Amino acid sequence: MATTFSPASHIRSICYASNPPKTHLPEMTSLRSGLLQIQKTWVPGVPPRATLSFRMGVFKCATIEEIEAEKSMIEKAAKEKMEKTIESLRSGFNSIRTGRANPAVLDKIEVEYYGTPVSLKSIAQISTPDASSLLVQPYDKSSLKVIEKAIVSSDLGLTPNNDGEVIRLTLPQLTSDRRKELSKIVAKQAEEGKKVTDEYMKKIDTVYKQKEKAQLSSTFYDSTCPNALSTIRTSIRRAVSAERRMAASLIRLHFHDCFVQGCDASILLNDTPTFTGEQTAPPNANSARGYEVIEAAKGAVESICPGVVSCADVLSVAARDASVAVGGPSWTVNLGRRDSTTASRDLATNSLPRFTDPLDTLIRVFGDLDLSPRDLVKHNASRSETEYTTGATSMPISPPHVGGSVRPRVENDRLAPLDLVTPNSFDNNYFRNLVQRRGLLQSDQVLFSGGSTDSIVTEYVNNPATFASDFAAAMVRMGNIQPLTGQSGIIRRTCGAVN
Repeated sequence: MATTFSPASHIRSICYASNPPKTHLPEMTSLRSGLLQIQKTWVPGVPPRATLSFRMGVFKCATIEEIEAEKSMIEKAAKEKMEKTIESLRSGFNSIRTGRANPAVLDKIEVEYYGTPVSLKSIAQISTPDASSLLVQPYDKSSLKVIEKAIVSSDLGLTPNNDGEVIRLTLPQLTSDRRKELSKIVAKQAEEGKKVTDEYMKKIDTVYKQKEKAQLSSTFYDSTCPNALSTIRTSIRRAVSAERRMAASLIRLHFHDCFVQGCDASILLNDTPTFTGEQTAPPNANSARGYEVIEAAKGAVESICPGVVSCADVLSVAARDASVAVGGPSWTVNLGRRDSTTASRDLATNSLPRFTDPLDTLIRVFGDLDLSPRDLVKHNASRSETEYTTGATSMPISPPHVGGSVRPRVENDRLAPLDLVTPNSFDNNYFRNLVQRRGLLQSDQVLFSGGSTDSIVTEYVNNPATFASDFAAAMVRMGNIQPLTGQSGIIRRTCGAVN
């Protein structure tokens, strides 16, 4: 029986894509800050939960209360699992044969007792008469033979001495080879334990990130500053109209902000005599631009709603409005971010991808922020309208065969458009350039150089509409990177300084 949509009832759920979206949601739904208002008429007997499957992919849904319950459940399960892992490690370490007698050495010995495998310690008493020997005294003497056989078959390397009453085991002194073997065994068991705990830590991290996203909403300012978005849009349109390439610069500014301690407007903080922020970090210096445009938009919003709209949200909305201003895609901007009070030049230097990075490094940098190789390709393409400043890095322009059409401008102005064909349009010519081996920078051309992203580039060459819709979805994901929400952070009065 199918679930139908109607205005009959509402359910507020957090919905998130479990595979990359391809198109926007149908008009019957509205995505708001990861909160999908789903209007449904429930079929009797069908629980009020659903997995939504549209052309944009599968969306998983959960109510706020369910996420809190899941968080509590995972934390409890993780604690129990970690305690068991520690106990298992302790048991495993104890069972390793060293030069000192310990009954736990025999913990993993299983004996075929009347056709049933049982642990040795359940059918015998194990003691340590001295520091270098073990004594096994079975409750049933008829089991001596099978116990002896089990010990011999184990990997302990012990020779049992069966006198018909008990089994004595003498532990030989450790040799250098045995010590090396023990080191390998301990390292292996520790690594297995680490894998278990890492798995549960990732689950906890996922739930916490969902909770952070749940606090963002596209309607966040509807009651506190209803004209905020239209005011920002007007300001950005004016800036892009005056300088078209500012559109890509604003998108890139948003990208560089989110990649360093999250989408918190830290990149907008100006240096002072006692503070050095992100703007002078090598990936940003003489390269990132548009600060004054964001400050102007923030000032316009402050004039109608002082102290309400964060700089982080102004920058997020500006990136979307800049894309639309040059014919690019639009997307729902989830709002409610707050501004950081700190910024770090070192963190920006180490966190942002470099023009010279090889493909595997770029993939790893994006992966660390839960962004995919496909997101990498899309975000690189978003720079196609901007201009590369040679003062930002000493990396030579590549490949050489485009030098004739570019270098005169580089020598005079130290600037070169990254898309040589249509530098002021949002289109897929960036990918066509890569396929033709005309990528200007190394970090561009590596996307199509016989690696894992070649197929993505080819797909976007053949399907510009797919690139547009995928780019919009990627911008939503990027905007959700570690936002400051609730009581975290502040609302700056001006974006370049802490209040």
